[in-house]
Amino acid sequence: MSLVKKVIAGILAVTTCLTFAACGGSDTDWIIKEADGTTIPAGIYLTYLVQALGEASLEVEDLETPPYEQTIDGIDGNQWVKDRALSLTKQYIATNEKFDELGMTLDETTLEDINYYIDSFWNGLSEEEAYMWYMYGLLQAYNWDGSALGEIHEKNGISYESYSATMITGEKSAALFNYYYDEGGIEEVSEEELLQALTENYAAIKPIVLSFTDSNGQAVSDEEKENLKNMAEDYKQRLENGENIDDLIDEYSNYVLERDTEESETSQEESSTESSETSSDESSIDSAETSSDESSTDPAETSSDESSTDSTETSSETSDTENSETSEPEEDPDRNLEFFNRDALIDSIRELFFNAEYGEVIYGEEDFGYIVAIRYDITESEEALTNYRSSLLHILRDDAFEEMLVNLADSMNLTVNQKAIDYYAPSKIKAQ
Repeated sequence: MSLVKKVIAGILAVTTCLTFAACGGSDTDWIIKEADGTTIPAGIYLTYLVQALGEASLEVEDLETPPYEQTIDGIDGNQWVKDRALSLTKQYIATNEKFDELGMTLDETTLEDINYYIDSFWNGLSEEEAYMWYMYGLLQAYNWDGSALGEIHEKNGISYESYSATMITGEKSAALFNYYYDEGGIEEVSEEELLQALTENYAAIKPIVLSFTDSNGQAVSDEEKENLKNMAEDYKQRLENGENIDDLIDEYSNYVLERDTEESETSQEESSTESSETSSDESSIDSAETSSDESSTDPAETSSDESSTDSTETSSETSDTENSETSEPEEDPDRNLEFFNRDALIDSIRELFFNAEYGEVIYGEEDFGYIVAIRYDITESEEALTNYRSSLLHILRDDAFEEMLVNLADSMNLTVNQKAIDYYAPSKIKAQ
């Protein structure tokens, strides 16, 4: 299902509670009247008011102060939110108008899917459903915990009908967008433009991240930080000398696994030893220490260790000789390759990744650790264009699409109920 991201963001404002009464009176229960007398209920506007407030919060730096008390793009925040909500409501009307004008329909499968989502959001999920949504990444994608949204919306003037209409219009908007700009569309975006946007907005990277925290989330020692620095510099040099980055990624992964496993075992042994010492008397401690000392110098163990070391060194030398006589295996272009969205990266990492040339070894020190990586030409990955095609289309054409809808709405004979706009003030939306 391809719901428009911005519409979903507004509808799923699950931490928001609207505090105005469910009905402000017959003169405020509608927002816009169309030329034929059809009225748009306040519930539609309230949904978009929540969305507008969410968008406003992304436009300000002060997250402690409500955005409607700040200035956004040189405009009073309160007015910005109201203008945006009204614009979205007008686009709702224009979307349905254009969709019907073109004779478009949502097929039965799409309607079944959208109705399932509507009912799920409105009524909430069972434990089994929530688990499945979580496993498929849907709860994370919608920033939702699976609880019912219907009651809180209904108490505050958003009926099931308004809620459902907004969701369905979101699906119509997605279909309309694709009708214009997707493959085969009447204003199809060329592959050249998509590839250009792909390189500007996404980077294909094979990274080695030498983290200052272990696999349990605990900070490593200063000594280990110094060790990681040396390793990072060594990896950088080895990559510049032509070694395969996939081999180094495997090497570092094995190192971390071995290091953290040893630390865990050491911690458990120390805990066990402390427990034993606490419960034993002085003589038993002396006995245990003597036994331990004797055991640690056992000739059989020494012999075994030396034998193992000799064997390992011999095997390593043999392996090195064999490797030097054979050519290095070719690097798998897709193995360990990750795609990074420019807007999702912190400034320093964005600069590292996007300023690098293809094939260039990247090296950086961050608060969280060291990064050694190589950037690749993302246009050579069929997977990347396939996976991000929809996102790229919206990056390239969202503004044009919205402008088309706004212009269409402006050409219609719409009457705005200013009294209702004033009544449903952004300041009446409070976080729970």
